[in-house]
Amino acid sequence: MNPPRLAQLLLRLVVRDPKVSEGLLGDLFEEYQEHSAVSWLGANRWYWSRALQLSSLYGLDRLRLRKTDLARSPNVASSSSTNRRDPLMSILFQDVAYALRVLRRQPGFTVIVVLTLGLGIGANTAIFSVLSGVMLRPLPFEDPGSLVVAWETYRPREIMEGAVSYPNLEEWQARTSSFEDLAGLHPEAHTVTGTGLPERVRGARVTHGLFQLLGVVPVAGRTF
Repeated sequence: MNPPRLAQLLLRLVVRDPKVSEGLLGDLFEEYQEHSAVSWLGANRWYWSRALQLSSLYGLDRLRLRKTDLARSPNVASSSSTNRRDPLMSILFQDVAYALRVLRRQPGFTVIVVLTLGLGIGANTAIFSVLSGVMLRPLPFEDPGSLVVAWETYRPREIMEGAVSYPNLEEWQARTSSFEDLAGLHPEAHTVTGTGLPERVRGARVTHGLFQLLGVVPVAGRTF
């Protein structure tokens, strides 16, 4: 399984030294293989995150080196009006002006910087949206803080989150003293047909007490 090609191309474009870029790609490839053994999607997210971080670091280093070379040039003269400004604002204006000049002279590097910023902002926005929906906003159920998910474990096969059989669920319901109620839920997909083309929708098989446990009522129809 190979890492995302676009992320590899981004690193090769930013890190101009072939030896350095190939060394980075080799190290990332080995770590990517370890992550992909657990989850392909998680491995791709990790690879993109590392590629964006390294691209940003090497891009900033290139800007610093060019700024140092420009400062050492004898043709560069300082303006007396600049010296009269606030030192911090003067340095900020100089950095911004230098960055704009470099970006204007190197359109290819400009595209890489814009793509890197866009991907970074997009990734952060997506992550915050997930965190906002899962952790910050309360679940649309009655007393969501008291809801938990119970699994079966089978240590000989290292199964830590196994599905619960219906006979075991009935036994748990009869013997439990730690929970107010227990209900079963098995997510699955269904095909809805009728007018128009068939449509694949997400659904679940549930036991009769789930709606009462969650404190919700169906939008249409009735419960058990």
